[in-house]
Amino acid sequence: MCLESRDSSTFVRGTLLVKPNDNHFWFGKPHMLLCLMRFILFQVKTQLSVG
Repeated sequence: MCLESRDSSTFVRGTLLVKPNDNHFWFGKPHMLLCLMRFILFQVKTQLSVG
């Protein structure tokens, strides 16, 4: 996101110059991160219920 904002020379206080999107988050695959988080939470839940 820094690379996108360096080209713009205007500065407005309190506004975002860069629009966040999925291309900047987890290499464009946020679904993969969500599945990983669900799997980890499931593993923790099962460990707590057994132990």
